[in-house]
Amino acid sequence: MSSWDVLVVGLGTAGAATVAACAAEGLRVLGVDRVELDSAGAGWINGVPEWAFEAAGVAAPWGPELHAKGLDFHMLAGWGPRRVRMRGHDLMEVDMGLLSRRLRALAQQRGATLRRLRVLDFDGRHLETSQGQLTAEVYVDASGLSGASLMRQPGVAREDLCVAAQQVHAVTDLQAARDFFARHEVPVGHTLCFTSIAGGYSILNLRLAGERLAVLAGAIPGLGHPSGPALIRQLRSEQGWVGDKISGGSRPIPLQAPPLCIGEGRVALIGDAARQVHSAHGSGIAQQLLAARLLARVVASGRGPAEYNRQWQRRHGGLLAGADVFRRFSADLGVERLGQLMEAGVLTPGISADVLTQRRPRPAPAELLQAGRGLLRAGRLSARLAPVLARMAALEAHYLRYPGSSAGLVRWNRQRRALLGSAA
Repeated sequence: MSSWDVLVVGLGTAGAATVAACAAEGLRVLGVDRVELDSAGAGWINGVPEWAFEAAGVAAPWGPELHAKGLDFHMLAGWGPRRVRMRGHDLMEVDMGLLSRRLRALAQQRGATLRRLRVLDFDGRHLETSQGQLTAEVYVDASGLSGASLMRQPGVAREDLCVAAQQVHAVTDLQAARDFFARHEVPVGHTLCFTSIAGGYSILNLRLAGERLAVLAGAIPGLGHPSGPALIRQLRSEQGWVGDKISGGSRPIPLQAPPLCIGEGRVALIGDAARQVHSAHGSGIAQQLLAARLLARVVASGRGPAEYNRQWQRRHGGLLAGADVFRRFSADLGVERLGQLMEAGVLTPGISADVLTQRRPRPAPAELLQAGRGLLRAGRLSARLAPVLARMAALEAHYLRYPGSSAGLVRWNRQRRALLGSAA
């Protein structure tokens, strides 16, 4: 029997960041995964804001790990022409496979132990594995939606799962590809994002780089819409210049308000296992990096998963809960109403860029005035949007008061559920 300070199950991005952060704090940490370590986690390209790396104490991607940074982002309502163009943001297109490998290598350099093994059972104190029994002071479940489920966390309803895919394809006719972007008035090299093309919550992102096309697609099949992979297949069938797939992958992404508890006793959840996803657009990498550093610091200070839960909920829970309220609103919005918000000026470039990069919107006075005037111009639609924005702000304030003990949690959660409404 081996004993560790921290045992992390799952070595994708969330787990790799956790073992690296814990090892940096001087903790004796073991990370395990059921697959070959170089294959653990997602192997696609994902958008991650640069600020998250700095906040998490992780060096920003560079070289082959970084595919692009700060490119203009053109978000269209449906297939256009109404749009919002975001400039000057810090979103980076990052190779997740290479990032995870870097984090695992960094963890090993800092003294962490990594192994391939299967988790068989967990009784709350001991982990039974294919290599025998393991014990630790703290167990971290970073194994995703369908992994070890160390806290017996419930599954996610089909209507709350976005099935996304990111792929890189060869371009068989470069001129045809350039003509496609020109028709949509988007310069080659910029990101072209079609939204609400398969239900209100759906995207198809395209970026042409040389003779390759990067594609990101996602939608909610549980609401009767095609999946991300299906949207990419449709694109290929309609655009003959999109050639064979070079790389990529697909996975379901949980879209929910944060669970009431992501740490108690000896167990902490992180990543998709903790539903740490910004539901407004389905990205979770930034949240995983932040949570990994917070968890490592809390454990190194002698406190356990319950303190990690309290601090994380207060710092990040309100933002993610509000994002899920907006996600549910957008799912029912549709192309025409989305276009109206763009035309009216409600969705300003600055506010849209803040959402894209997972910041709390803090518009400049002029932009706030523009958005306010846009709400007036939006008429009846503003009557639907205003309560959503009010609930988002109220959730931010409510999560700052996340109770430090179980005594006040019942009342706090009752108020939380009222603010979430149908998202509860």
